[in-house]
Amino acid sequence: MSASKLQRRMKNLLLFIPNLVLLCGRLLIDPRVPAKERILVAGAIVYVIMPFDLIPDMLPFVGQVDDAYLISLTLLRVMTLTDPQVVREHWRGGGDMLSWQDRWH
Repeated sequence: MSASKLQRRMKNLLLFIPNLVLLCGRLLIDPRVPAKERILVAGAIVYVIMPFDLIPDMLPFVGQVDDAYLISLTLLRVMTLTDPQVVREHWRGGGDMLSWQDRWH
């Protein structure tokens, strides 16, 4: 993979993370999401905003990978155990979030 293609992918990932965090925040306060899943979402949000990470956020691109991975895993679980319409209502990013889920299952 060329350096410019990798750079574009990393930039897209960095722009995707805020949408994932916003989705988590919206799912966190929605009573239609099971309580256990909301607790997991809260934990993922806390991890993302914590200054201490497994991979420091000061490292460009690489530092955000663990945040994106944790948020993605948490959302995959929530999307599996929650009504798909609830997730669609809260997603503000591009495309259909649930089609993204189908690619990972």
